Amino acid sequence: MRTRSELQFARDPIVPLPVLDLVWKLALPEGVDRDHYYCNPMSAGPHLAKIPFLPRCLVNGFGMDPTVDRQRDFVQMLISMGVNVEAHFEDVGFHRIEIVDPRRHDALITLYKEFISVPNLGFNIEN
Repeated sequence: MRTRSELQFARDPIVPLPVLDLVWKLALPEGVDRDHYYCNPMSAGPHLAKIPFLPRCLVNGFGMDPTVDRQRDFVQMLISMGVNVEAHFEDVGFHRIEIVDPRRHDALITLYKEFISVPNLGFNIEN
């Protein structure tokens, strides 16, 4: 099933839908679809029991990225499972904008540095 952002940005110059489909076709085991837990962490699989024990996570996305709806869903799933998530979403920007925009590159590096500088007390052992 296509998300709203995938349909809205189907002709994205960086990751148009045929490219996304090809990436998953090449990455997934033969005979499985995109509901495989490798690319859809919301699907059933052995990984679900481990998610509540993840350490603090950082998710960064942009409103003009075909994958942004899946990123937002992923953040909501992590939060619902008790994971400490720092989510940064901006309305303006596209998939991998930091490669072509030096200001976005610098901002992303700063975001990474700030995220890393906060002490992580290890894995989430409360769950």
